[in-house]
Amino acid sequence: MWGAYFGGKASIVGIDILQECKKFERENIRIFIGDQSDERFLNHIIAEVGPVDVIIDDGSHIPKHQIKSFEVLFFNGLKEDGVYICEDCSTSYWPRFGGGVRRAGTFIEYSKRLCDQVNAWVADNPKLIVDDATKWINP
Repeated sequence: MWGAYFGGKASIVGIDILQECKKFERENIRIFIGDQSDERFLNHIIAEVGPVDVIIDDGSHIPKHQIKSFEVLFFNGLKEDGVYICEDCSTSYWPRFGGGVRRAGTFIEYSKRLCDQVNAWVADNPKLIVDDATKWINP
């Protein structure tokens, strides 16, 4: 699907937990098999392919997996001018995925904190401390 969307010249790296997904590999498509919430696994991929232009998280949709993937891939695996997309964030509201409205630990609540951090430079609020997210996202 992503090969068709981005075109034949794009180099695509996929991550899946299911070995059978290797069947989608092509000349310009590499598939790594592993757990998206495994920091060592993600760092191995970053070391092998380097920073990328676009990251689309369409993985397990479990909020803690989305957060771990973001923390590793956004800060270490994305080019400075790259784009990070986390798909199916609605699972942050679904109890069967560990979610709920304003429930701590969901990707939505994590993202809300990032929105605050983007403005830590100028917020004039001692609760907002400039951190790695502020420095990375700052325009």
